[in-house]
Amino acid sequence: LMNSDLNSLLSAIDDAARMVPPFAHPKLDEAMRMKDILEEEKKLRLKLRIANENNDIEQIVALMELADEMGIVNQETENAKALLQRVEEERVTKLRIREAAALKDYNAINFLLQKVSEMGITGEEIEIAREVQKEMNMRLAALKNLALACNSRYMDGILKCMAECEKLGINYADEIEEAKRVKHELEQEQQAIATLLEAIESMKLDVLDCAIEAASQLGISKQSHMEFGDALLTRDAIMKKIETDQKKLALELKNVTKGSDSEAIASAITKSMAAGMMPKYAAEINT
Repeated sequence: LMNSDLNSLLSAIDDAARMVPPFAHPKLDEAMRMKDILEEEKKLRLKLRIANENNDIEQIVALMELADEMGIVNQETENAKALLQRVEEERVTKLRIREAAALKDYNAINFLLQKVSEMGITGEEIEIAREVQKEMNMRLAALKNLALACNSRYMDGILKCMAECEKLGINYADEIEEAKRVKHELEQEQQAIATLLEAIESMKLDVLDCAIEAASQLGISKQSHMEFGDALLTRDAIMKKIETDQKKLALELKNVTKGSDSEAIASAITKSMAAGMMPKYAAEINT
């Protein structure tokens, strides 16, 4: 009785039953009750073992309630507890990953997918989370490429990356706003360069000066854009031609006005000024 071993108990009861005269003792009644308990425990252990092997959670829960009522603790009940704990952990993990996918919580999704992979958990929730993770990876990659394009200030690259972001449904992000700003700056620069090229073609000093000033206001320089350097060279060439022409005009007027007729000299200066002669060359007429 103290060892509660079913086989030994059955053997002792059988021995007592064969005794002549029949064995009568208070312990015999206790032994019979213990036999019934041990037989019930044996049946319960067998059912638990089968339920554990089949992952029959509903049956395990019912059998564990019965085992608790009977005060039974053995390897099968320990195995059943471990299985129920794992099932509960799986349930909670699936719930968390479902919530993370719904919220598009990137860090939580990555952490939980790693966890379910280690636990060997599968299910619809896991597949949905993987799809969300894949989508978010694509979105992050698109934003990263957009940022790189902005840093390089490459218009075609920016436009391509912005189109990819729009395709992925990315309507607002810091990278998008920065791309819009850089795109606007590049459009202004492109317009300024186009204006510079037109000014160079016109060979008009005032037009060229306006184009150069506008480009400078945008931070354009000969180091950043060769067109700006070409504009400066063109301006220098125009200025040299103007100086050469006006020197020639001043000399011709000087020769014409060598006489003492002040009115003629004044008239010559007025004409030279009207022709756009610089004052310093006009003044040479009097020397």
